[in-house]
Amino acid sequence: MLSDQDNNQLNEPTSSYQPPLTFEKVWMMFQETDRRFRKTEELMTRLSKYIGGLGMNVGELAEDYFRGALENMTALAGIPIDQVESFRRKRGKLEGQYDVVLVSNDTVVVIEVKHKLHSADVIRFHNRKLPVFKVLYPEYARRKVVGAVAGMTIAKNAAEKALEMGFLLLTQSGQKIEVLNPEGFTPKIL
Repeated sequence: MLSDQDNNQLNEPTSSYQPPLTFEKVWMMFQETDRRFRKTEELMTRLSKYIGGLGMNVGELAEDYFRGALENMTALAGIPIDQVESFRRKRGKLEGQYDVVLVSNDTVVVIEVKHKLHSADVIRFHNRKLPVFKVLYPEYARRKVVGAVAGMTIAKNAAEKALEMGFLLLTQSGQKIEVLNPEGFTPKIL
């Protein structure tokens, strides 16, 4: 059986006493927390720039691949290729960047290239970029314009959307470009 003295020893608190926090100590803690937040924010900003740069590099790599492969071709889907270009122009408030443009005597094929092509890319190209091509490049206004989208990989819904909108659909196949449109497909001409 425990004596009263043992009971008292067992029930006594074992924590050590800490003096109350002063304003100065709280202020120092806030400053340290603020310094750590700023450091974390700086690291996140640098990481975002790095990841953004990676995305740009992957996109540029896809554009270079398709441009290079098309330069070695004499025709695409029965359309002759006389020259392969990339365009970027601003006129007033209109601005357009076109990844790959194939030029022949009577037809221009304007190609939007993505590393991974999504349906949103196809829709944006159809609704925003392609409609202003002839306005930005009046020197091609008398030629037929065919839209095309290309991707190293292509989401299924993007392929369906591209076909629905009358675009040529291109992807890589080994060291060559493969046209994915079904047999007898006729691209929409603007």
